[in-house]
Amino acid sequence: MKQSNEPSWSVVTEGTEDLNFAIYVACTYDLLPKSWPFSESKRWTSTNPSVDLTRTEKSVLSTQWLEWWNQLVRVRSLDEHNADLYRPTYFESMDQELGHACRDTWQAFREWWHMPAGGNIAMIHWESAENVGQYVKEFEQRMNRKARPFRLRVDLVYTGLDDLIEVTDEYVIMPIRSPRENQFWWTQKINAIG
Repeated sequence: MKQSNEPSWSVVTEGTEDLNFAIYVACTYDLLPKSWPFSESKRWTSTNPSVDLTRTEKSVLSTQWLEWWNQLVRVRSLDEHNADLYRPTYFESMDQELGHACRDTWQAFREWWHMPAGGNIAMIHWESAENVGQYVKEFEQRMNRKARPFRLRVDLVYTGLDDLIEVTDEYVIMPIRSPRENQFWWTQKINAIG
């Protein structure tokens, strides 16, 4: 947003397919780490794995998944897109177990993501759910000045996280939830960067 000719602030909220696919794979195969910020209680998938995994196989797959997740997040934090890291052509170059899990869930994910009431449509709704402009306005009124220029990117994930992840000062991964649940965080963030 620009006010007058002065640079001001920008918040871009996006429900990205890459991070949501990775979470979908983890939910399908029960790979989410048992630690913050991941959530076993917020697991959801529309399919079941095609194979039952032994404890050892699941441990190997969990490690591979977490490395892949961290790679996806690292690339997103650099303001780049991960199209090459989650497409079927990439699955062949992954560790065998993770590549199989991704191939196994790809079609079900795509069907859910693109259905009329599916993940992509949900993301479009939630991308505009936060009233960030109102939070900035309240900050400016409280401080009696304009907010300093800032840029913040927020990637939304449909499921799998208990809380948001502040990857950098300018990049956050946030679970979709009621805007009231995020209001405290937004207020604190705008106070810190505004």
